[in-house]
Amino acid sequence: MEKFLKNCVLLSFIMLAAIFLITQIRFSDQFIIQKTKDTAYKKVAWNLNVINNRPDEIEGSILFFGSSLIQVGISDSLLIANGYHSFNFGVNHSGNELGLYFLKRVSSLKPKAIYVLKRKTLRTGNHKLTPLLYRPLELLNDGQSINLYFFSYLFQRAKFSFDYLFFGIYKDKNNIPVYGKYGQLITEGDMGFSFANRFEMDKKYDELVSLPKNDFKYSVEKSTNSVFIQLKIWRRKLFLHFERIFQNGKSQENFKLSAVAICNTNGINFNSIYVPISGDHRRYSGYERLLFRPAVSDKNVLLFDNFNFLSNEAYWADANHLSYDGALKFTEKIIDQFDKEKPNTTNVDNPNIRTADL
Repeated sequence: MEKFLKNCVLLSFIMLAAIFLITQIRFSDQFIIQKTKDTAYKKVAWNLNVINNRPDEIEGSILFFGSSLIQVGISDSLLIANGYHSFNFGVNHSGNELGLYFLKRVSSLKPKAIYVLKRKTLRTGNHKLTPLLYRPLELLNDGQSINLYFFSYLFQRAKFSFDYLFFGIYKDKNNIPVYGKYGQLITEGDMGFSFANRFEMDKKYDELVSLPKNDFKYSVEKSTNSVFIQLKIWRRKLFLHFERIFQNGKSQENFKLSAVAICNTNGINFNSIYVPISGDHRRYSGYERLLFRPAVSDKNVLLFDNFNFLSNEAYWADANHLSYDGALKFTEKIIDQFDKEKPNTTNVDNPNIRTADL
């Protein structure tokens, strides 16, 4: 029995080592493009097309990285029309490592500045396309912890590796997508979206984000200090602490810090930018508000004092995403900020937060 167990352990180790080695194969950009061009992640293909076929245009430009909030919420065409040469590199779904991947690809092309999405809460997990873009050693070097998320990534990477080795060479290399000039994607949205039925949902989520500033109590709990409430508070604090470790939150912060380091090394101006959701235009009472939870990686966060200018329902495609008109309105405010000689003022409470006058 003991010999059998030793053999099982040895076999498992050999298999894991083989998987690790095969996942170190670097995929061609053409393979990645073929995998993403007709999916919800088609912006990956667009980004790679810009890097490979329009590299000279990146020098001196402003790049925006982040999830679908960036992808649909910032109009690079409007920025360009107003003299700010820009690329919207936003890609559907969240994950700081995706923006870091593209930043590493363009850092030698000398962009002037980058703006990375600042999330409301700590990002956990990994981006769904991390197994397609990253080799294991690269991911670990960029800040990924060795945890369950890493092993999940590793097996997904192995699937892509086998696909690349045995089927990738037979892909139709003549089937090249037609790319548009600009990176912003327009979301169709929900035509039935309305603010009227969202107040309670928006307020509850806003309170959830604001818990650390309110002793981890919701407004309805402030008048009581029962044992039951204290247990809830203890659980919330514990969850906030351990999501960094057990839900890959620490790795996500590391990815963003790696981006800061790359920018410092290459003379690129690093910034974060907060893109609002629909509930942000409201004013709530009964608690002290946090628009987002602060993080170690916060640096030069471009944040507007309020979002009253987005209080029209026509500016929203759904509860989380700006419509085309809303994106234009939001981008106009960014342009106004860029137009100022000193576009940002330092926040007294946090020197890494920059606020813009409206």
